[in-house]
Amino acid sequence: MCWRPTDAREGHRTPAPRLYLTLPNYVNNFREMGFGDADFAAGGSDRLVDGLVAWGDVDAIVERVRRHHTAGADHVAIQAVTPDPARALEELQLLAPALLT
Repeated sequence: MCWRPTDAREGHRTPAPRLYLTLPNYVNNFREMGFGDADFAAGGSDRLVDGLVAWGDVDAIVERVRRHHTAGADHVAIQAVTPDPARALEELQLLAPALLT
């Protein structure tokens, strides 16, 4: 889990997540959410990353997902963003029981 905002922000600025900032369909969607050109520079502003990435302990992440459902989402995609891809499955396994209750 990303426990600190700095870890979450740096994790999202790695090459794989940065790819989204080069794809027009994602950028256009982010614009509809209120983000602008300054938010897309240098791998994404802190504001953009904080808007897209749930970070913290399991409870904080579960709360963020639940807020999406409360706001009307009928599904929420969850992707583990970690500097060590081998840990992604482990992190999702930690979240799954809490998200399924």
